[in-house]
Parts: sequence; C-alpha cells; structure tokens
Amino acid sequence: MWPGASPQTTPAHRGRAPEESPLVRRVLRLRRRVTRLRERMRGLDGAEPTSRSRAIPARLRWLRDALASDDLACDSIEARSPSEPRGGGGAGRAAQARRVLFDVVYLRSMVDRRQLLEEVLKPLQKQARKAQPAPRPRLDPRLVLPHARPVRGRRAIALGLVRGQAAVLPRRPPGAHADVPGFLVRVDRREGRSVAESSTEPELVASKDAFVEDLRVNLNLLRFRLMTPDLAVRLYRVGRLAPKRVAFLYLRGVAQEELVRAVDGRLRRMPDFDYVASGAELQALAFGATLSPFPVSQETERPETVVRALAAGRVALLVDGSPFALLYPTTMVELDKRNESGFLNPPIAMFIRWLRYLGLFVAVSAPALYVTVMAVSPQLLPPDLLVAISATREGVPYPVILEALLMLVTLDVVTEAALHAPASIGQTLTIVGSLIVGQAAVQAKLASSMMIIVLAVTSIGTLLAANLPLSYAFRIAKYPIVAATSAFGIYGFALAFVALSVHLVSLRSMHVPYMAPMGPVELRGVLTQGPVVLPADMRRLRPDTFRPADETRGRAGLVGQVGSPDPSGEEGR
Repeated sequence: MWPGASPQTTPAHRGRAPEESPLVRRVLRLRRRVTRLRERMRGLDGAEPTSRSRAIPARLRWLRDALASDDLACDSIEARSPSEPRGGGGAGRAAQARRVLFDVVYLRSMVDRRQLLEEVLKPLQKQARKAQPAPRPRLDPRLVLPHARPVRGRRAIALGLVRGQAAVLPRRPPGAHADVPGFLVRVDRREGRSVAESSTEPELVASKDAFVEDLRVNLNLLRFRLMTPDLAVRLYRVGRLAPKRVAFLYLRGVAQEELVRAVDGRLRRMPDFDYVASGAELQALAFGATLSPFPVSQETERPETVVRALAAGRVALLVDGSPFALLYPTTMVELDKRNESGFLNPPIAMFIRWLRYLGLFVAVSAPALYVTVMAVSPQLLPPDLLVAISATREGVPYPVILEALLMLVTLDVVTEAALHAPASIGQTLTIVGSLIVGQAAVQAKLASSMMIIVLAVTSIGTLLAANLPLSYAFRIAKYPIVAATSAFGIYGFALAFVALSVHLVSLRSMHVPYMAPMGPVELRGVLTQGPVVLPADMRRLRPDTFRPADETRGRAGLVGQVGSPDPSGEEGR
C-alpha cells in the first residue's frame, strides 16, 4: 500500500466510528450544551411561545380577499401547553396542544423586518411567556407595545397594512377584549433617496440641501431651521383611492388669520379626487386652475426658501411623495428672487437682481424688436447699422416674421429637449442644437446671422429666471408680442407690452396683487422685497405685501447679548 492510500474496508472496520478531529468534537459538545440550555428554558414555566411564519389562516381569509396581494404574511405567536410532549412521539397531540395567542399580519414589501422583530414579535413573545401559567391568559398588546393603536373594522385594518403598519390580531377567548378586534403598530420601511443638492434651483452661496419625497424628512428639514413652537403644522388626507398626507405650515402670530382660515377652508372643501400626485394637482383642486401662463403659486424644493416665506407671513403646503413645496400667496417679485441675496452684500445682490430683470425683458422683447426693425419700421435704426444688418439676410427666401417664428420654435424645441434629456447627453444636445444647427442654418440661407444672435440673447435671458414655471411663461409671452409687432410695428410692440402689464396687474394670489409691491406701489415693500436691497439692520419691518399679523422682524436688545443663557439649556451642545 502506497503512502496516503486509504486502508481497505474489512469486516473489522465495519461499525467503528470514524476518527473525529478536536475541532469537530468541540463543535458537537457546544451544540449539546445549547440544546440542554433550550430544554432548561422550556421547563421554566412549562410553555414555549414561538413565532412561526405561515400562510394566512382560514379565519383571516377576508384579509387576503381585501388586499389581493401575494406579499401578505402572517406571524403567529403560539404557546404550547405544559402537557405537550417534548419527545419524538405524540406529534398529533403536540399540534393539538398549541394555542395561537396573536396573529401579526403585515405586507413584506412595506415593513422593516428587523423593526418588526425587535419591536413587535419579541415583546409579544415575552408577554406570552410570562402569562402562560394561567389557563386562559388575558393578554393586552398595549402593555408591551406602547405605540399600538386600537383599530375597528376590516377596512381600517387593510388601510393600516398598505400604509406600512403591522396588524396585531389577538385570538380572543370568551370575555377578553371582545370590543377591540385588533391593534396597528407602525413598522413601515420607507425607501427613497437621501437629502441632496437641489437640481432645479442651483445657487452658489446658499444652503445646499433640498426636499425629498418623504414628508417626515421635509418637516425635519424645516423644523431644524425654525426651532420655534410657533411653527404650526396641520395634516390633511386627500385622495379617494390612495389617500396622501398634505402638511399645511404657517407661523402663528406672523401669518394673517384670514389667510390661514382661507387656505384651511379650501383644503377642507376640495373635491374628492382619486389621486393627488403633486402640488400642481393640489393647487388645481383646492385653489382652482387658471388659464394664465404665469404661476400664481411658488413651487420650490429648497427649505431655505420656505423658511424665508414663512417668516414673511406666507403659508406653505407639502405633499407626501412630492419634493416641492407650494407657497401662498406669491408675487412676481418673489418668483424672481433667489436666496443668494441673503448671503451677499446689498450692492452685489441688487446688481444681480437688476441683471435678472434686464435679462427677462430682453428675452421677451429682442425677437419682437428684430422683426420691427427688419420688416415694419426700419427707420428706427441708423442707415449704416440698418445696411449691415440687412446684409446678413441676403439670400433668405422668406419674410422676417416667418424666419423669426421658425427659429423661435426651433430654439424652444432644443431647450426643452436639453432640459428633459439625460444628463449624459444633455450638454451634447445643447452644443449640437446651438452651434451646429445654427451654423448650418446660416450657411443654408435659412436664417440670418443676426437672427442667431437674437436667439442666443433670448435663450440666455430666459434662463436667468429664478423660477422654472416663470421662465415657461416668458417663453410663451414672446410669441404674441412678435405677432403684434409684425402687424403694427412699434405701436404693436407697445400695445402688446401694455396688454401684458394689464394681465399681470389683474392677477391675484389669495387676494394679493401679483405685481405687488410695484403695482400697486407700496414703498415699504419696494424697500424690503422689491428691486432695492437694503442691509439686514435696516429691514426691521416685514413687507406689507402679505399683510403679516406681526410687522416687526425683531426688537433691539433681545438677541446677541454676550453671556445670555440658552432657554433650552443646550448652549454647550
């Protein structure tokens, strides 16, 4: 026999146990100790409550029929009677001796399994083990589940399950909890993205966090900025098929009581709609839709903007599942304002604000002025400049108005495609649309080079808008202005701007003029929130545009005292 070969099995080796290594013997010895410890624990009170996942029992078939979901699960808290045999025989008697104390029903896709085990199943097992010596123990889940909420009715239990709650349904013996069919415990698991930087409202010198789709996280972001008991939060449920939570926020003592009552009444009287997915649908249902392209409510995903609005006497609405907040009332000035003004020196902030106003004016007026000069009123320009601009249109086969409308539509198509394209190809699409297509259109005599310059100025001016719906409104407004200018020249240009101004002045947002504080003129509003930016120490009064209940921002001597104690006792944290 060569080395390493196994010996031939002979009758002498049959029945002899193979040689065990020390490690194997140690593992077997440890396993036997664990088994003896479990048997000793069973003998403490003669019963062993267990949690056993299984199919939905027959008594809960109504729950499966109500949900029609295959991810419905049931964990049964069982107890074995002291007479149950522990040996291998008597399996039938053991099955008969088990008693189900609780049925814990939940949806696997909606609950946190670890939280369910630690906060629901284990406490119920411990309670069942302590009360087991009694022949018919009276078990109350509220003794070990402080957050358990009694629930009545099958529909209420089904609604709790789809919201991420676990239903604790006790097996009620005669005379025990006959009036309470079950309890609901919140163990939901909310999958979503973490707090990140805003993608629709980028700012250079401001806070970087933005709202997410979880209402609880959004309220947390606001409360960390407004640590005051005056921040009132009212919760509503909207939607018939899938109810969603809506949070109504305002500052008590700052927001006007009439405004609070008006918003509360509209939320309570809104129609019973199937599903409310965003703040835009909530606005249309509760506050009514408008045919104007200009937004009468402000949508923002920045908590800093909401905090500044609440401090000015406005109110906010947050919809669960939407990363945007609705602010009421709103004005044109508030829509075209960024938070950077609070982090920059007043001259710089005023310069940026005036640049934004100038950009929006150029974006609306540049195409119309080009059509006026080239087609209707060429005498507005000096002869030399007129000849230079006219030379760029040499070879273009159609009129100026058709050229302008064709290129404006092309610009909007390219802009919309770049906004909605994936980030990996958005920049490439912008370069192709702006440079390659523009240069090709000039070489093919489809547009003049001056028209390409006008398009570039218009695009840049539109992007200066601080609010995306406001930029869409200005993109739409330039078309009727171009049409009026092509028909009546410079007079049509003036009449179109007058009509636009009349339309903006006639708009209202919760009974607040849309063009306030410039139309009507309010001196304090112009100095505190208009085109003029004053230092913080000179803005002690809140703008009277929103009619705040408390018009004073602060009083001297209350803040900034050296050595003043923190009333919350957390000055050292």
